[in-house]
Amino acid sequence: MSTGQNEPKPKKIWPAFVSVALALSAGALLFLGLTKGRPPQSAAPPQQLAAASNGPAAGSNASVKVVGTNQAPQTATDLENKAVEMMAEGHVDEALAYLNRAVKMSPDDETTHFNLAFAYSKAGRTEEAIKEYEEALKLFPDYSEAHNNLGNLLALQKKYDEAIGHFSQAIKLSPDNPNSLNNMGRILSIQGRPKEAISFFEDAIRLSPTYLEARCNLGNALVTLGKPNEALTEFREALRQAPNFPPAVKGLARSQAALSDKPAGK
Repeated sequence: MSTGQNEPKPKKIWPAFVSVALALSAGALLFLGLTKGRPPQSAAPPQQLAAASNGPAAGSNASVKVVGTNQAPQTATDLENKAVEMMAEGHVDEALAYLNRAVKMSPDDETTHFNLAFAYSKAGRTEEAIKEYEEALKLFPDYSEAHNNLGNLLALQKKYDEAIGHFSQAIKLSPDNPNSLNNMGRILSIQGRPKEAISFFEDAIRLSPTYLEARCNLGNALVTLGKPNEALTEFREALRQAPNFPPAVKGLARSQAALSDKPAGK
């Protein structure tokens, strides 16, 4: 159980990142960045699940142990490893069963609650996911990824002020995480605060220049502020990196239309 604000981060993780697109307003696609746990320095590539382990701490070069498929799960770690296998195969319900058993065996493990929350989210069981993220944060208040993911779910429920509170905490705890920065900008844009949103999108792009969703979100905010020329630069850069990227194509057309409607000399 974690009790102190300055304790080391939990070791057991699922270090993958996925982006979930959400159409929230006419003329713009805004994106959620959903983070699955804390990646160590030797983390697996994005979109690849890593197994839970009681082994080496984050940053170690040792490989992560995965329980063999022919072994019966005996510990909470074994159960989490089996859940990882089930998630990788698309069997979310089976993963949930293993993770619920793991939580019963290790109720004070914040990352077990985090993994269960993520699985609930994948299953579309939002209220249960929120409850588990909240439990993880009770155990480890400095869990930045739990703040980020909880903010995403609250945003889906249109609880924007609560979402902003969690994104603020995520950014405070992990200022170099571009996903939380983009998410904060996204919510500010939804609230009609594009001028405030721009700095968050810019910081996300500075940290990750290939973060196409953040770049398109920045472009949309610039159009809203009556700066279509600056928006064109962002959308063209996104299309240079990923030709035919749909949000960039749509944003480019939107900014060109705004530019054609702009009075000469403005």
